[in-house]
Amino acid sequence: MRLPYPRPEDHPEPLKEVPPLNLFRAFGNAPAYAGGLIDLGLVGLGKLILTSRQRELLILDTATISGSAYVTQAHIPFGQAVGITGEQASFIRQREPLPGPFLPEEAVLLAVGRELLQHATCTGETIQRAYLLCGARAVTETLILVGYYRLVCGFANALDVEPDGRSSQMLPYTS
Repeated sequence: MRLPYPRPEDHPEPLKEVPPLNLFRAFGNAPAYAGGLIDLGLVGLGKLILTSRQRELLILDTATISGSAYVTQAHIPFGQAVGITGEQASFIRQREPLPGPFLPEEAVLLAVGRELLQHATCTGETIQRAYLLCGARAVTETLILVGYYRLVCGFANALDVEPDGRSSQMLPYTS
């Protein structure tokens, strides 16, 4: 069920400073959380050691596993812009086993994200592999990014937040 969005004049201050995306508008029903959720999302979109490509692979994989049309559709253009190929998008959409058509660093970070989503934890072996290939900061950022987008996906799914009209399907990406 969709909840009504607050009227723009009733938005908490953080919502007055960001684009009027439906997700952000839905956050407006929880003004105490809105600013923190938006800030955390914006950090994940621009201030990480993860590459833009790694970030978008992780977000799209999380959205696919979580069944979130909202997040998937919102991030398709970003994935295309950072060079995610049709083959890679198909691999994610079909939830194929890793390593797949990814660089070793991408595959190991995707493995961390998938384990976290499937088991609410990661094995020491998975964390160690990722640490050895990518470092502690990249592993930590992956866990936080995937956790944040899992929250966003669940929120968008539960409230049936309408996609903002950027795209209608995950495929095709441009190769």
